[in-house]
Amino acid sequence: MKNVFLLLLTALAATSPLHAQQQRSGLASFLIEAAGASAGSLAGFTITAAVLNDCGVDDLACDIGHVALATGVATAGAASGAIVVGKWADTEPSTGGAILGALVGAAAGIGAWHFVKEEVNVATSDTGSRVIFAVTQGLVTALGSRLLRRNR
Repeated sequence: MKNVFLLLLTALAATSPLHAQQQRSGLASFLIEAAGASAGSLAGFTITAAVLNDCGVDDLACDIGHVALATGVATAGAASGAIVVGKWADTEPSTGGAILGALVGAAAGIGAWHFVKEEVNVATSDTGSRVIFAVTQGLVTALGSRLLRRNR
């Protein structure tokens, strides 16, 4: 997990506002917003999971409630991360696109999580699962932002 944060911070540091006067390529803008969205998603999901109490062994309703809450907070974090980091780095993010992308990204993140855990049968820790979710959600969030930005 430390490596993921280090990678995200490196990507953000390489795009400081001091370089904001330069015209960014579409790919650079996408990667900047994806880094912000992934960091926001991971932070939201991890913080929410940390403050919730563990569910009982067979308490499916509790598990579903916790995942829904963590996914909702992660979605808000992803949209906020893409918008705030994008504005900071002067990528001109689309607010509506980031919100729409974060919502679609939540479903894509859950799908990626399920695919890795169940279909590919890769044993990942909770941290690994959260990173898979957050990076997938971050990429889709940035995609939404850039697509709607392009269509303005």
